[in-house]
Amino acid sequence: MLTFDGPGQPAAIHGSGLVFRPDWENVVGPVLDYAITRPEVDPARIALLGLSLGGALAPRAAAYEPRIAAVIAVDGVYDVRRSHRRHVRIAFQPGRTGQQGERRNRSRTRRHLRGGPEAKPDHPVGTGPRPVCDGRQQRSRFRGELPGLSRTRNGIAERITCPVLVCDAADDLFFSGDGKTKPEPQQLFDHLTGPKTMLRFTAEEGADAHCHVGAQRLATGRIYDWLDATL
Repeated sequence: MLTFDGPGQPAAIHGSGLVFRPDWENVVGPVLDYAITRPEVDPARIALLGLSLGGALAPRAAAYEPRIAAVIAVDGVYDVRRSHRRHVRIAFQPGRTGQQGERRNRSRTRRHLRGGPEAKPDHPVGTGPRPVCDGRQQRSRFRGELPGLSRTRNGIAERITCPVLVCDAADDLFFSGDGKTKPEPQQLFDHLTGPKTMLRFTAEEGADAHCHVGAQRLATGRIYDWLDATL
């Protein structure tokens, strides 16, 4: 097992000043360069696992990095921006178009984010350190740039050729559907065109929360079973 902090994550941002970047294939590439120099590593059987936001980053890397033999998304993510906007409750007004509509939406968003979690302890998740990790201090600007960040839509999921395991939690705080759209893991799964498997985790198993935090041993066991069968 080889673990690492990518750009924007704790050691990389605080120790080396490496800010977040969405093109995770360019993060994983150097890690693979190192991994294949290890005598105990079989270069033909390297799997990549991404957790939470990594459920978008790992598949993204696999879409462009042919050395990855299998990828696991815990849990799968198709469009980070859509999930983020739904749960952070950014105050956009649907239907507003044109320059005037955009100005009103930006103004509403700035008012919504002003003060942030420092002033409001119950402020929604996601308005705190992420902009700093991305090298941007303006939260509203960061939100506006989310369309280009960390997603597997627009043909990226379809590029993946290696086997993919998509995990799905029945009551995921961030990635479950909203009644109008399918859950993020299902959307990712639907757009995969290569070998793919879906693992669903339930409340009866204690594994229905985000990334199955209530049943890590169960989830990890099933993931390793899949890896045994796949590789």
